[in-house]
Amino acid sequence: MENNTNGFQLSVDPQSLLDENEESIYFCGHSLGLQLKSIESSVENVLKSWAERGVECHFSGNLPAAFCDKPLKENMAYLVGALPEEVTAMNGLTVNIQLLLATFYRPTEERNKILMVANCFHSDLYAVRSHITLRGYDPDESLIFLKPQSDDFLVSSEDIREVIGREGKNIALIFLEGVHFYTGQLFDMGEITRLGHEQGCVVGFDLAHAIGNVQLQLHDWNVDFAVWCTYKYLNSGPGCMGGAFVHQRLTQGKNGILPAMRGWWGLSEKTKFDFDDEFTPAEGADRFKLSNPSPYLSTMLLANLQVFREAGLERLRAKQRLLTGYMEYLLRKHLPQYEDTHPEKPHIRIITPKNPRNRGSQLSLISSVPITTCEALLKAKGIVCDIRRSVVIRITPVPLYNTFSEVRNFVYIFKEIWDNELSNEHPEK
Repeated sequence: MENNTNGFQLSVDPQSLLDENEESIYFCGHSLGLQLKSIESSVENVLKSWAERGVECHFSGNLPAAFCDKPLKENMAYLVGALPEEVTAMNGLTVNIQLLLATFYRPTEERNKILMVANCFHSDLYAVRSHITLRGYDPDESLIFLKPQSDDFLVSSEDIREVIGREGKNIALIFLEGVHFYTGQLFDMGEITRLGHEQGCVVGFDLAHAIGNVQLQLHDWNVDFAVWCTYKYLNSGPGCMGGAFVHQRLTQGKNGILPAMRGWWGLSEKTKFDFDDEFTPAEGADRFKLSNPSPYLSTMLLANLQVFREAGLERLRAKQRLLTGYMEYLLRKHLPQYEDTHPEKPHIRIITPKNPRNRGSQLSLISSVPITTCEALLKAKGIVCDIRRSVVIRITPVPLYNTFSEVRNFVYIFKEIWDNELSNEHPEK
């Protein structure tokens, strides 16, 4: 059966052809996920509890405010491959980076460097640089970057092994994106953790583009800590709460690590309302919490986490490989591709890894013509995607709500735009 026929689409996704007349195609879930239909009623129920109960809504009613984050733990643990006590929902992504760096970045004169990926998301970079400066070191000297060694934009496993092996004794912390926001490259987090631990490094990950997108096994990989947001693939809404993981082995027993920065909500539930001067930490990652999470944000996140449980990660991952693979296949078939021997020819180039094991849902493209022009013309045709650094256009078919029909229609629209409006554009310098 041809891969670009309606029959093929229906065979793998019965919902894919239900609406051929939709006004737009949304391929921007890597930036902000779409709103779940039940979100409004979920939030209304929590608001109603506050309206009817006042201060009593902390301990009774719909999603009691004092415990509103507890139902999130098991569901988030499911997504990241962790024990419930290893995860917590709190704050936003960059706040959580700052909090965990305060505890896990412990520089010495001999070991003060932090390893990151070049062209990482800048909020990560700002947080890391600020901590290096705060500890009295120079970011220009204490930062090491993993860089592509060729023009394919990707960091090879060999280069990662080489840098960690060479610099490991000087590295205090390895802090990488699980999936690179720019290229869509998925890093081998288990292998990186193993290599880092062999050198005595602490290993942490930013999972903003990984959670809800790729398979994660943080506990089994022995990752020290991780952080993430929830408004991308988890669809919890703009500015919704983030999450964090701290491995069980680091918080167990009397010698378990204590947060460098502490707050009331990091106390054990047994002593939280005793107002004791002594900090008695909560179990696991909850000890890193500072303040009572918002029940309104919690219910928005919870509703979406439950959808993931119902859909099943294995089913979503299977569809994701087909969906993104289908998009890649059609782009390569219908759009002119980059040729090493003729780089001057008009072309697009997919810089995301070709191997499905090394990527998630996202495809990142560069073009011989201005990428801003591509994006503007696609948007005029109802295609929602985005660009970064005026060089890369990011296009993401999300298996939870995107369809094979949308992928096909997008590629045909892109081809029409290319043939009629872009093929004669002057190449970018």
